[in-house]
Amino acid sequence: MIERSVSIAVLEEHLLAVAEGVRPCQTVELRDAAGKRTTLYSRYLVADGSNWARHGLYQQFYSSGSLAAEGTFEHDLEHGTWRGFHENGTLAAQGLYSRGQQAGKWRYWSPEGKEQPSALFPEPPSLF
Repeated sequence: MIERSVSIAVLEEHLLAVAEGVRPCQTVELRDAAGKRTTLYSRYLVADGSNWARHGLYQQFYSSGSLAAEGTFEHDLEHGTWRGFHENGTLAAQGLYSRGQQAGKWRYWSPEGKEQPSALFPEPPSLF
């Protein structure tokens, strides 16, 4: 069994307005055992204190340090434009998330930048 250790650092604290009021929000950076950044995101502690909810910008990184993916979370669900990158920095995928589900047209590219077949995901039902 391979042991993995991860370190977490709180880089910034700020306030976030949520339905229940205002909550402290943190910008967090995760690093692997070698000290390389793997993830950067914002989070807040849910009302009952049982877990953290991601909210705001979310980024993942390759071990080389280049950006692997970025998007936003709203109350622990992917929401809005998300982009994935090849390790050489070229765009690999781009599309929308709506309340945690891929929605609409997603486009894909090869590491050389050649567009690949796209995918079409159903739009989630409206909340209103």
